[in-house]
Amino acid sequence: MMPPSHLLPDGTDDLHCPSQHGDFMFRLWAGGDLSFARRRPTNNSSTSTLYLGEQVVNAKMVDGGDKVFVKVRRTLVERPLTIALDLDAAKKLKLIDRHGADDNDDNVRLQAVENRWLCFTRSRPAMLDNNDNELATCPSNGGGKVDFHWLVTPDAALLFRFSALTLNAHAIHLDREYTRQVYGLPDLVVHGPLTVCLMMQVLRCAQRRSESARGLAPDHRLSIDSLSYTNIAPF
Repeated sequence: MMPPSHLLPDGTDDLHCPSQHGDFMFRLWAGGDLSFARRRPTNNSSTSTLYLGEQVVNAKMVDGGDKVFVKVRRTLVERPLTIALDLDAAKKLKLIDRHGADDNDDNVRLQAVENRWLCFTRSRPAMLDNNDNELATCPSNGGGKVDFHWLVTPDAALLFRFSALTLNAHAIHLDREYTRQVYGLPDLVVHGPLTVCLMMQVLRCAQRRSESARGLAPDHRLSIDSLSYTNIAPF
């Protein structure tokens, strides 16, 4: 948990922001991707534990320095309780092999890799200036055919609980007046990680329904190898 002294005026921590001087006022979740190992964790807490490492791996400045994209990589590793895994060791882990192994010793298993792209801007993003409130609440499906849908209506209580669960104090998820006055959006914004969780849940539900309709046995069910997404509007 970050101490209050490391929180910026909008409630976010200072780990990812390109400047601690308050000149990058706006923070948006641009997109990301996840990859999963097919070999699942042992789930034996008496012999192994899961380790989550996070590091900033890329930063790209655009628009003459008015906008910065920051890439954050998170790695989920399973390791025996008898083996220590420091940050340097975590950095050496490579991308997931589809058969569930990594290129390190077999005692340390890479279970998942997540890349997050965060966008920081000095001025109010143009996409918010053009936002007509409908875009914020009803994103388009891109004109494609919808095979499966799941209606979700997040409320302030859900956003508060997810903020508490993930230690995320960003004001756009908690302070409706701040979101309206500073970002010009009509209501609280759903967290990027929560949106990803909801997308994964929709994908799993659609997948299970399809498998059931085809009569697939449990040992023939499909697994999700990866997920990639781009955020086109506030949600």
